[in-house]
Amino acid sequence: MNRFSFESASADIVGEATQIIDEIVEYIKSNDIFQVDVIGYTDTVGDNASNEKLSLLRAKKIADLLKAKGVDEKIISLEYYGEANQIVKTADEVSNKENRRVEVTIK
Repeated sequence: MNRFSFESASADIVGEATQIIDEIVEYIKSNDIFQVDVIGYTDTVGDNASNEKLSLLRAKKIADLLKAKGVDEKIISLEYYGEANQIVKTADEVSNKENRRVEVTIK
């Protein structure tokens, strides 16, 4: 599994995503891959509805980067869970960079 982090309340990726995307794409193209799950999450800052939308935007951003590098969109599955499934359990309205993420799982 690969993980991308994001700025708070944003779909802007933290750090260098290009190298990770390139590694994922190379692996997909070199192997018989039938599914790539792209799953978006948020921290607990903001209301649930906004966080669901933001987690979808984050997942779409990573999926778009994969498609731009030649990954067939037919094998990409988008999921988004807002503030569910936290890595670090926090109370409401707590900004946590580990929870602001997109996970990519290759099957």
